[in-house]
Amino acid sequence: HGRVDILHNNAGIGHAGPIEDTPLEDWRKILEVNVFGVVHGLHAFVPRMIEQGGDAHIVNTASMAGLVASAGMAPYVTSKFAVVGTSLTLDAELKRHGIRVTALCPGVIDTAIVKESTMRGAIEAKHEKLTGFYKKRGASPDVVARDAVTAILKKQVIKPSPWWQVSPAWWIMRISPRAYTALARRTYKSIIG
Repeated sequence: HGRVDILHNNAGIGHAGPIEDTPLEDWRKILEVNVFGVVHGLHAFVPRMIEQGGDAHIVNTASMAGLVASAGMAPYVTSKFAVVGTSLTLDAELKRHGIRVTALCPGVIDTAIVKESTMRGAIEAKHEKLTGFYKKRGASPDVVARDAVTAILKKQVIKPSPWWQVSPAWWIMRISPRAYTALARRTYKSIIG
C-alpha cells in the first residue's frame, strides 16, 4: 500500500542428479519455482515500482550455480543462469526508471536447501553426506544478508556471496572455461564415486 523500495525475489528449490536420471517433471518443478517465482515477483511489482518513480532496487537470488556450471545439477544450474541473465537484462532496462537490479549469487550456505532438495540417481545415495557438508562448511545466512545490503548500497549487478567461496571458481570459469569444466568433472566424479 506504499512505496516498494526493495523487492527481494528469494524463491528457490534445489535439485541434483545425473541428466539421464532426471525426469521432465523435475525440470518443470525447478523452472516453475526458481525462474517463474522470480518472473511472478517482477510481473507483480515492476510496473508499480516504475509508476512510483525514484530510487528502488530489485534483488533476485540466483546462486553460485548461476555463474559457474556444476555437473549433476543441470535443471538447477539452468534455472539459476536464467535468474542471472534476467537480472543483467533488467538492470540495463530499468536503470532509466531509477531501478537497479542485483543477482545475488550465494555459494555453500548453511540453510535447508540441500536437505530439502530433490536428488536422483547416484547422487541420491549421497544426500545425507551433502546435507552434512552444507551444515558443517556452509557460511551463515547472515553473510548473504550482509552482502545483499552491500549490493544494494553499491548498486552491484552481480554479487557473489561470500566472495571467497564463489569468486575463485567464477574467475577460473571466465578465464578458462576448459579448465573450469575439467575441475567440475573431477568434483562430480568425487561426489558420485
